[in-house]
Amino acid sequence: MSRNILISFIGSHDLTAGKNGAVEQLISFLKPQKTYLFLTNDYKKEFYQNNLKEYYSSLLTEELEIIDTDIKNPTDFEEIAKNISDKIEEINNYILENKLNGVLNLTSGTPAILSVLSLFAITGQLNKTMGLYAPNPKYDNKIKTNSLDYYKNSFAYKTLKKLINTCNYSAVESFLKTEKKILPKLGNNKEFKELVSFAKNRANCAFDEAYKIWEKSEFLKKYNYNPPKNLFEKSVECLMSAEISQMNEDYFQTVLKLGIIRENLVSFLLDKILSLKDFKIIDTKQCQNRKEEESIRFLNENKLNEQCPQIKKYLEEKMQSFDSANKKIDYNRELTSFLEGMILEYFLTQEEFENYPIQKELYKLEGLKKQRNELAHTINAPKYNINWRKSIEAIINLTAQYLGYNPQDLNVYKEINADLLKILKKALN
Repeated sequence: MSRNILISFIGSHDLTAGKNGAVEQLISFLKPQKTYLFLTNDYKKEFYQNNLKEYYSSLLTEELEIIDTDIKNPTDFEEIAKNISDKIEEINNYILENKLNGVLNLTSGTPAILSVLSLFAITGQLNKTMGLYAPNPKYDNKIKTNSLDYYKNSFAYKTLKKLINTCNYSAVESFLKTEKKILPKLGNNKEFKELVSFAKNRANCAFDEAYKIWEKSEFLKKYNYNPPKNLFEKSVECLMSAEISQMNEDYFQTVLKLGIIRENLVSFLLDKILSLKDFKIIDTKQCQNRKEEESIRFLNENKLNEQCPQIKKYLEEKMQSFDSANKKIDYNRELTSFLEGMILEYFLTQEEFENYPIQKELYKLEGLKKQRNELAHTINAPKYNINWRKSIEAIINLTAQYLGYNPQDLNVYKEINADLLKILKKALN
């Protein structure tokens, strides 16, 4: 007994009995254990008027099932899929339960119908299924098989292209690992793998790991990558990562990353200004059970009195203006980002920063600061303001101008994606 199940639409060449249409040829060739024939609205009347159900049954020794669909437009992919998806699930279960093989007639039907059937097969909604083509009997009599590799590769290409364009490098890497037989040229492409791994780690802010991959690869040298050495460079990298999160509408990660960037920029700029002015008012102390890089910063009251009492006065006045029970600075506690922000505010509101309106942009980020704090106490989706990212970028650019740094490149992933897509396109051919 045949272990095959024939799944087919009725096409225009199948509407006349005895003309050796595609369905007739495949029934004769396969002698299927069961046959499913789908009808669109256009062909129902003619199919039944010509007694084709009885005719096709006479060609079979096994079961035939006719499925009348409500497909009015056989060129509409969505309409086709919606009308047959439930039946396809039933057929798939039958194939799996009885350990059979599915065979798709890829001859009968519109291009849209054939594509939908093929997509069901390559996405696992029709398991253990291949395709067959029936020839034009005027010129040929050879049945041709189709393993659906073209559809699989095309689907994989479109999937990977979308993942690359959205910078979802982790998903690209996972896809290649789980779908090893699809696009074999790509799976064996060392440069593609290296670039994906490099981009994934860089976008995830795993800078040291990204550098290890870059260092071992000749192909990646074109990117001139160096891991960020300070909070400013980390902020630049993290902003590009935040833009990826924003593009993918992951606002939780976007808010979290932008909040970290804001704090890093405040700390970095404050330290730079204090260093330029030779103010040594911040001490770093090694705490028990902490690594060296996790040392804690304290504000030194004595040095503050000696070197810049005007800042102390400014801080005390600001503290008094807050509606809080604790209106005094605790010099024995770790220097908080809140206090760092107030010290930085003192400098940024001075005349020397008139051409670098950094504080103006920091004021715009009060909502970001509040939203990031709320993330620790709520399961609700964060409220996100696209202008927060713009302000962060403005602060980065203004800081670079103030310190005489080169303009910052914030389009690294655009170049990476262009290279990935170029390799991907070659792998499809």
